[in-house]
Amino acid sequence: MAKKNLTQYLLKPLELEAGDITLVSPVPSVEKGKQLTILTERGQQLLDGDESAADYQIHGIETVEDMARYIFTKESVDAALKAGISLPDLTNFITYAMAYWVMGEEAADAYMQAISEANDPKGQSPRKP
Repeated sequence: MAKKNLTQYLLKPLELEAGDITLVSPVPSVEKGKQLTILTERGQQLLDGDESAADYQIHGIETVEDMARYIFTKESVDAALKAGISLPDLTNFITYAMAYWVMGEEAADAYMQAISEANDPKGQSPRKP
């Protein structure tokens, strides 16, 4: 029987940094990955005008902070909140991590670029993630 070590191919946690803030998102379990995929799909349906998509919830997640603690380590969320992260920035971190785990790095980067352009429609001061 052949034996092959695949350790080098295993996914690693995602670390998102902005200034002094670092949020760490562990590699999702299969179950959490399924839930993140459903949430991502529901989010797109809401953007497309399907209000029924808002009915899907994960037990125990009521606030943005709850969602942050769901996708990031509790310690990194607590540190970000203590450092004074804004609600819009925390939401962007969450959405980036969801896109990263569900659709990949390119999709997550495209999301951040779109947010940057939406916040600066004249393109005069591009923000880089």
